[in-house]
Formats: sequence, structure tokens, C-alpha cells
Amino acid sequence: EAETLLEASLARQDGQVQPVALFNLAHVRFAQGNEDLKKSPPGSSTTRRSAAATIAGGNAIQQATEALAGNDVQQMVAAYFAGRGVRKEMRAATTAVQRAMEAHGKTLLKWRRSLDDFNSSAELNPADTNAVRNAEIVAQAIAKLVDSMRQMQQSAANLGSSQAMLGELLRQLRGRIPAENMP
Repeated sequence: EAETLLEASLARQDGQVQPVALFNLAHVRFAQGNEDLKKSPPGSSTTRRSAAATIAGGNAIQQATEALAGNDVQQMVAAYFAGRGVRKEMRAATTAVQRAMEAHGKTLLKWRRSLDDFNSSAELNPADTNAVRNAEIVAQAIAKLVDSMRQMQQSAANLGSSQAMLGELLRQLRGRIPAENMP
């Protein structure tokens, strides 16, 4: 609502857009992005969860590989059970990363619009040092957000490759475990 009112207040007067209205609109958009970010899962904890799931996946992959190398049915069953549990956690971590990435993407869009509005306000009124300073602050916040998103993307990629490898090993275990011992 506030954004719509501010956009409406950008009415042209004598052919000029009101720089103050742009400045205020930039503040509203930045605040909206902040609210979206507060509602989303934190990027750092999501990345840590993803990294922990990747490590657990690596351990489950190692356990499954060792079980497949031997012919001990109990070891294969244990590796299969462990792998299923880890695979479930990996899926949950992947979902959490995807939700965080979506929310961070929405925030990024709002903050970029806010940055554009601050820059436009400064361009229309070069004497407005507040608009220039706010544009710098928003640009720094965007840079931090983009770094966080890159970390999440990297952890998601690592998680995805571990998931695929674990899934293949679990299929192989399922094929080698006798039916009467299959969980």
C-alpha cells in the first residue's frame, strides 16, 4: 500500500519528478526487502545445515561403498539403513536451501529497485547527499546478500552431487541384499 501511494506521489509537477518521493519510495522498498529477509530461513544456518548433510552423505557413501566391497549382509543392511536416514536429511536440507534462495531472491529484487530509486533521487537532486549515502549502504547490503546466495548455491550443488551418488549406492545395495534381509 505504501509503495503504491509513494508511486502515485511521483506525479510530475512542471515536468519534474519529485526527488523526495523517490527517496521515500527507496526507503519503503528497502524495508520491504528487509521484512522478506527476516521471514526467510537465515542463509548462514541453511548453509551450515547443507554442509552438515553433505558431510553425513559422504560418510554414508563411504559406508555403502565399503559394504558393497564386502559380502557381509549385515554390513550392507546397516549401510542401507544409514543411507536412507541421511538421504532424508539431505532432501530436507535441499528444500531449506531452495526456500532460502527464493526468499533471498525476492529481497534482492526489492533492494535493487531501492538502489535504483536512491540513485535516481540523487541524480534529480545532486545536492542530496543522503540519497548518495543510502545508495552506497544499499549497494553494500546487496553485495552481502549476493555473497550469501553464492554460498547457498555452492552448498546446494555439493549436496546435489552427494545425493545422486548416495542414491545410486542405495540402489546397488538394494540389489545385493537378499529379499529376506531387505528392510
